[in-house]
Amino acid sequence: MTMVIPRFGPVVLVFPIVFCFMSCNRGEGTPTSPLAAFLFSEGITIAIQNEPCIAPATGGMSCSFVVMATFSRQDLSFNWRIENPANGRASQGPPGPQINPSLPCDFSSGVARFEVLVKLFVWRTRIPEFTDTVTRTATITRAPGACGT
Repeated sequence: MTMVIPRFGPVVLVFPIVFCFMSCNRGEGTPTSPLAAFLFSEGITIAIQNEPCIAPATGGMSCSFVVMATFSRQDLSFNWRIENPANGRASQGPPGPQINPSLPCDFSSGVARFEVLVKLFVWRTRIPEFTDTVTRTATITRAPGACGT
């Protein structure tokens, strides 16, 4: 009995590599493959520790925003941005897996309680590189008497 081995075997191995090279990341800053979307969008969330979040006029808030991942964060880097959708103000945080942001008075002047949009920018530092943004909302309360409240 003679066994026939298909000649296109190596092509099958090359196709996924070429496909991933062409579609995993098109340089647009967002993952384009299902694997990348799972790794970031489904595997990373932002937790809030020490709620409620009280913001003084100066210095860090009473709470922290923390990266929670369902997989190893070894090859990931993080950066933060806190936005006030009501007035368009934003505050950049230092890079890292946790932030205790300072929100100056002009971030929400005269408002005792306000919503912010917390944005976590995530990128994988090894090849293939992927980037994504994870967001969540949080309620912030100004400390009594701070910033005109």
